[in-house]
Amino acid sequence: NRQGIGSRITLHYRDQSTQSCEVSAGNGYLSQSPNEIFTSETQSNPIDRATVRWPDGTRSSYVPPQKPGNQLWELRYDTAATK
Repeated sequence: NRQGIGSRITLHYRDQSTQSCEVSAGNGYLSQSPNEIFTSETQSNPIDRATVRWPDGTRSSYVPPQKPGNQLWELRYDTAATK
């Protein structure tokens, strides 16, 4: 499962709010979904960390780079800081 299908990603924001989403393989008959998750943050409420629950139950935590603007994160199971 190199695409992380079934993983649940939770974003934790500075104001203590969270946003969760799950990576899926397809959303309909003969369809394929990209394994990308899109979100946004503001300067006043940035993302403090992201946690991932991988399909095998392993949990990982990531801290975002401390730079403003558009970012692309690649969350990888093999380099994850596991809990």
